[in-house]
Amino acid sequence: MVRLAVVTLAVVAMFLTGSALPVFAEGFIDVYLGAAVTRDSDVKATALGVSETGRVEWDRSFTAGGRFGFWFESLDWLGLALDASFFKPDRDITVIPVSALAMLRLPLLRDTDKGFPHGRLQPYVAAGPGVFISRAKADFGDLGLGSDSDTSVDIGVDVRGGMAFLITKNIAAFLEYRFTHVKPEFSFDVAGIKTKAEMTLDTHHVLGGIGFRF
Repeated sequence: MVRLAVVTLAVVAMFLTGSALPVFAEGFIDVYLGAAVTRDSDVKATALGVSETGRVEWDRSFTAGGRFGFWFESLDWLGLALDASFFKPDRDITVIPVSALAMLRLPLLRDTDKGFPHGRLQPYVAAGPGVFISRAKADFGDLGLGSDSDTSVDIGVDVRGGMAFLITKNIAAFLEYRFTHVKPEFSFDVAGIKTKAEMTLDTHHVLGGIGFRF
């Protein structure tokens, strides 16, 4: 699914640049960490044909990740990237988004003589689809019912915006806001009874990181 998304973005980029084979102007690798805050949401649990919905206050969590990509030569404000990260909206739930991103930047403070032909200050936005791999564990050991776990793989949305500043021509520091949306569904076997849990995870991320340009 991610490969399909990347190919689709590449085709769109080729159309925008008007060429069969876009030339890459600048590659980059970014690493980041920060905080993730998931909005309170309803969780719907279904067992034996009976459903019940309750409101859940999700945890704030640590988040970290990285991405790699490139900016085009002919349109140096347009780029593509593949991003992977993780966060934990609950101590028993881990979410790993892998996103294919179309990126736009505004190259400011251009200085070719000093090695900053694409700008030293770069506000940017990015958006794209993501494959969200969510792992959840249900522990009923205190009730003598044991525990179970399940993995949900879903398509979600990843939108972000930030500001990068090139410390040197090859190293950048950046701050970023990110929003992710996904609706995982888990199935647990509790004492032989199949239980399904459905939820919405809308998460705000505040990130800081270091980027390497080449």
